[in-house]
Amino acid sequence: MLKRFLNLLICVFPSKRREEAACYQYEESLFLCAINDVRNGPGVEWKPFLLLPAMTSDDGVGAALSQVLDGSGRVLDLTGPNELREARREQLRATGFSSERKLQQSTVLCVIRRLPDRVRFTPTHNGGTRGDTKGFKPLEEAATEERLPTSEAALGEALRAALRTCTSSYEPHAA
Repeated sequence: MLKRFLNLLICVFPSKRREEAACYQYEESLFLCAINDVRNGPGVEWKPFLLLPAMTSDDGVGAALSQVLDGSGRVLDLTGPNELREARREQLRATGFSSERKLQQSTVLCVIRRLPDRVRFTPTHNGGTRGDTKGFKPLEEAATEERLPTSEAALGEALRAALRTCTSSYEPHAA
């Protein structure tokens, strides 16, 4: 009986959609993309994809971040055996990288989450492509928050500050 009641509550009061984005920094570029859920699967980085020159103003970076966060939170129906893989290939093409390995060797990543009253910026450690530490791992102790409402310039500045705290197993990166 309790289980049916809880299921009814979930149907009547669905949880707020997740509003998340990823920002990769490499060479002279920032690549922003939405993080969406996949029906019966993990979250996936997906459109909108925005590639910005690193010299973009804080206001421009904040506006792009807002646009990407607005486009996040969808549930994608990528149920075919190759659809998730093809979605990742499309993202790689948008970044200009030809493989996951090249992307990983050249970038740092910050994950951004918009909550009702703030935006949370979580830098990551790029652990490389091999071994126990491979992949991007969140640096929760270095996460920062920007209270809402705020300006797009403040969002852009906060994102750049978070990117500067990212670490990498590869040679130092410029923020």
